[in-house]
Amino acid sequence: MRTAPKVTLIIGALMLVGSIVAVVVGIGSTDFEDMVEQEVFTGEAPTNWDAELQWSSIYFVYVEEGSNVSAEILEGDVNNRFIPCSEDFSCQDYNTRLGYTYIGDLSVQNDGLYQVGFSGDGDVLVTETEVDIDGILTAGFGIWCGCCSFIVLIIGLIMALVMKDNLPTQVVVMPHGAGQVSFAAQPASYVPGQPVVMNQEVSYQPPLQSDQPWQPPNSGV
Repeated sequence: MRTAPKVTLIIGALMLVGSIVAVVVGIGSTDFEDMVEQEVFTGEAPTNWDAELQWSSIYFVYVEEGSNVSAEILEGDVNNRFIPCSEDFSCQDYNTRLGYTYIGDLSVQNDGLYQVGFSGDGDVLVTETEVDIDGILTAGFGIWCGCCSFIVLIIGLIMALVMKDNLPTQVVVMPHGAGQVSFAAQPASYVPGQPVVMNQEVSYQPPLQSDQPWQPPNSGV
């Protein structure tokens, strides 16, 4: 195996090991028992709520069952707003409080003081669930790194199959009669960009032997 496939496979293996460690550490450092839904506001619409909201928390909004109450972050924007449950199809997922109906959540990307307005007529309940972002981000990075490591390993395997080692050329010696010998050069593998010579025979014939002593040429005298 050549150097490039070896290095690629080693890098992929190290990335896979690192991703497994990151996932284990991230999940292990996340305290799911502390992720408890706590009531942070109760009131009766119409009303406003001055709230200190954090991007690492989830704020669920519940209204009195059968009432017609809506919510919004006053002077909010596309990144800091109330998300109705009909938008992300979560109305039935969090509709778990007796006597209340889940209508959506408050989503902010910037920590700060916000004013939340509730219009309509009925009781309002807002809960907060704090999320361990550091542990979740570590586990998410591990999962992403694991996916990349599989891609690197696949590339390394393909390179190992395609890139063959250069084997030495095989030389075959074939004796013939009358003291002749032929040599056949046969390359064991093909290297792209290099000329290939197959079965090129070179004959060699030793000089004739004579029992007569050597005589100098006639000088013409």
